[in-house]
Amino acid sequence: SMLLDIIPENPNFPTAMDATVDTCLKRDMEKATSKLNSQQSKICSYLKEGYNITEISRLLKTPRSTLYDEIQRIRRVFYDHGLRKYLE
Repeated sequence: SMLLDIIPENPNFPTAMDATVDTCLKRDMEKATSKLNSQQSKICSYLKEGYNITEISRLLKTPRSTLYDEIQRIRRVFYDHGLRKYLE
């Protein structure tokens, strides 16, 4: 998933616990992103690439208000998968 790219690979973890946390985080991210619909995935991808809401609105031909609603839905999916601290 494109969102998994935001979690850097780090082969030099100082402890096995850190590697376990990284693996669990990736698994949780994968579960969360699998719950997103195609539009939500595109929004996440554009946000990751640095586009702002106005640009995404133009690219997806979608009103900004709809995008804000979708972002709230995306946040809820991530919150439900225990990823709240990564969105704040």
